[in-house]
Amino acid sequence: MDIELTADEVFKLAEGIEQAAYDFYMRAAENVDDPETRQVLLELAALEQVHESVFLDLRRHQPGRQRQSLKEDASAVRLLAQGMEETLGQEVGVYESSGDVLRKALAFEKDSVKLFQDLREMLSKEDEQQRVNEIIHEEMQHVLMLNNALTPGQKAEA
Repeated sequence: MDIELTADEVFKLAEGIEQAAYDFYMRAAENVDDPETRQVLLELAALEQVHESVFLDLRRHQPGRQRQSLKEDASAVRLLAQGMEETLGQEVGVYESSGDVLRKALAFEKDSVKLFQDLREMLSKEDEQQRVNEIIHEEMQHVLMLNNALTPGQKAEA
C-alpha cells in the first residue's frame, strides 16, 4: 500500500530535524567546557539554521498541496524523523565530556544524511531534489567537521 505525503509535509519534517539539531547544538555549546568544541557546535548550529530556512523556503514556494504516491514507506520516515528530534531534545546535559557531545552529534549527522536521502526520494520535482541534494552534501561536510573535531582519544572511546 502506498502512503501519501505532500512535498509540504516532507519539507516540514526536514525543518523539524534542522530545528532540533540547532537547539541541540546551542544547548550543547552552553554545556561544554572546551572552547574548541564549543566553537564547532556554534558553527554547526548556524549551519542548521540556514538549512531550516532552505526547507521553509521550499515549503513556501509549493504551488499546491497535491498528494502524491510515494516510493518509500512514509510512516517509517516520519517515525525516524520524530525519533531523531526526541533523542536530541532529551540528551542535552547528560554528557560527561566534549567527546560524548561530538560523538552524539556525529551519529545524528549521519542519521540526517540517510533521512534526507529518503526524503529526497519522496520528491517528484527535480529542482526540489537538487536543493535537498545540496543539503545532503552539506550534512556530509558536518560529518567530516565533527570527525575532525574528535581527538584520537575521543575516537577510541566510541
